[in-house]
Amino acid sequence: MKPNFQPGVFGLLVVAATGCSSVKEASFPGKTTMLQAPRQTMVLKNVDAESEKDEVALGASHALFLLDSTGRSTRVYSYSRHIRVIWSPTDQFLAITDYDGSDHATCGVFFIQEGRFIDVESAIKQEFENRYEELSASHIYFEASSWISGGNRLAVKVRGYGYDPDGRGAFDSRYCYDLLTGRTTRDRPINTSPTATFRP
Repeated sequence: MKPNFQPGVFGLLVVAATGCSSVKEASFPGKTTMLQAPRQTMVLKNVDAESEKDEVALGASHALFLLDSTGRSTRVYSYSRHIRVIWSPTDQFLAITDYDGSDHATCGVFFIQEGRFIDVESAIKQEFENRYEELSASHIYFEASSWISGGNRLAVKVRGYGYDPDGRGAFDSRYCYDLLTGRTTRDRPINTSPTATFRP
């Protein structure tokens, strides 16, 4: 299942999305099915499966597609539960947080021009998992927070609980992923609370 858009439809979708032109982030599925890029060069559209056949075609229960001014649509991401997306200021990147389970959320970045997806959760774990045991917690949520440095770096919030011997230790940490270098840095020390709980 792939949306079939004609070139002239792009203008109609831009007009439909303009009412929220100041909003560069959205949650799907939800009240809105579209999110316009900051520079109005593209429109992001959410498509929900209505049958098992649709799920097979979409790759999951839902999928995001990009529509450009030529009418071409490109599938960006497929997901099962719900997601939150944030456009970068330059229209070059799309940050996606996927709440794929009650005990887990992951996040990544879709590179618009290259058509590739970078798993930011894996990048953070590869760099820091051996040093910070909370990254192996039983409940952990990697969430794209905001764009910084003109949209070349992504602030990521990592929170959760269940990493200490009693399975109760909670934490709320901050990381940063640099899209130009592919490196991650830890921006804020861990905050812990043995009684805190988090819900995605």
